Amino acid sequence: MGRIKPVLRRIKYRNIKSVGETVFADLLRSKPVYSDPADDVDEFADQLEQSVVAVLDERAPLKTSSKRCGRKSNRWLSVTAVAAKCKRRQLERRWKRTRRDADRIAYRAACREANANIIESRGSFYITNDSQRVLVTREHNGRLCASCSTRTRMRQR
Repeated sequence: MGRIKPVLRRIKYRNIKSVGETVFADLLRSKPVYSDPADDVDEFADQLEQSVVAVLDERAPLKTSSKRCGRKSNRWLSVTAVAAKCKRRQLERRWKRTRRDADRIAYRAACREANANIIESRGSFYITNDSQRVLVTREHNGRLCASCSTRTRMRQR
């Protein structure tokens, strides 16, 4: 059971907010689309596009970033861990809104409870899956997967 790699999606964008309207208009007036427009409609459209892209390239260059698609896997979370996380987030929002010390104490208690539930849930998930992996490995080639058995023993201590 291998780890599922997230799919990366490349996004291209421009920081349009960095371009002032007057600066953009002044730069566009210096381009051939303003000083020497084409007579044909299609040529004028191409000229306009080239001029606007040239000004944007100068003032707001094209940037590229990567974004992961899909959700992170949380199949190892139990129902109680998910509920504890929801409660923790709810109490955090209340504390941020009210800034009361009592709300902060309740939020911190919920943090400790949620973290304990998450750790227990993750541990039980991996012990169960490692045990199944060990059984499958023994069935296929008669040997014990050393990393699986080591992790299982370490978690059971």
